[in-house]
Amino acid sequence: MNIEVHDYIKNLNENEKKILIIDDYKILLVNHNGKIYAIDATCTHEDESLEDGYIDDECIECPKHGAKFELKTGEVRSLPAFKPLKTYEIVLENGKYFLRI
Repeated sequence: MNIEVHDYIKNLNENEKKILIIDDYKILLVNHNGKIYAIDATCTHEDESLEDGYIDDECIECPKHGAKFELKTGEVRSLPAFKPLKTYEIVLENGKYFLRI
C-alpha cells in the first residue's frame, strides 16, 4: 500500500521528527542530514514513544532507557532493546513522496 506523505515531508525541517498515524500504524518520519527515514514510532524495549528521541550518527536513541536504533535499517545498536524497529520505504513518484506500508 502506498500512502501519499508529500505535504508532511516537504514541511519536515532538518533533524525534525513527526509522527503519522495511519490505520493501525504509528510511524515516525525523521529528516536527518537531508535524508527522510520512516520507522516505527515506538521503542521495542518498553513501548516508549521515539518522538522525543535524540538523533546522532544515523541512529535514534529512546528517551526513556537509551536504546539506540539505526534509522536506515531499524537494527538495534544499543541495549536494553533486543528487537529491531520496523522501517518503511519512502519513494518519490511523479514529484510526490509516498510511504510504502
